Amino acid sequence: MLIWLNGPFGIGKTSAAEALIRRLPGAIVFDPEPVGLMLCEMYRSVEPVEDFQDLQAWHAAVPALVRVLHPSHAAPVVMPMTVWRRDYFTEIMTALRAADDDVRCFCLTACEQVLRARILGRDPLEAAHEWSLRHLPTGLRMMQDPLFGEQVATCERSPDQVVGIVAATAESF
Repeated sequence: MLIWLNGPFGIGKTSAAEALIRRLPGAIVFDPEPVGLMLCEMYRSVEPVEDFQDLQAWHAAVPALVRVLHPSHAAPVVMPMTVWRRDYFTEIMTALRAADDDVRCFCLTACEQVLRARILGRDPLEAAHEWSLRHLPTGLRMMQDPLFGEQVATCERSPDQVVGIVAATAESF
């Protein structure tokens, strides 16, 4: 089983993923972001981009790595990653479903004020506040689109409560 946690920057995907692997025995986290950052660095002289998701290599690398990781690991693979472009999300989900037909997507949601507060509350050395705030309108639109996963509201819930909803939904399939 693959569990994709989508949602805007600052929504709590990483916290939810960490809580989820504590709840699902043997589950691991595969974060596609470091793969994208590595590819951005590799391609910067030949194909510089502002967003690594614009690199076709990232679209191919994420499902390829899942195909390598997943068969050797029987428990769920949890993937926290914001993908807001419909075409990119559809392409990646199609490739992931070719690797495992049990892919469950969740879109974590919150109101703008909560997201803004969470973004500004993060350690500025560990988080790109400007990037996250600049993409806030896109994230708010994404949360309204059912393509991006089953919605799970996070506003008045702790990461453990959010994970309880995700785990219960994932376990019920």
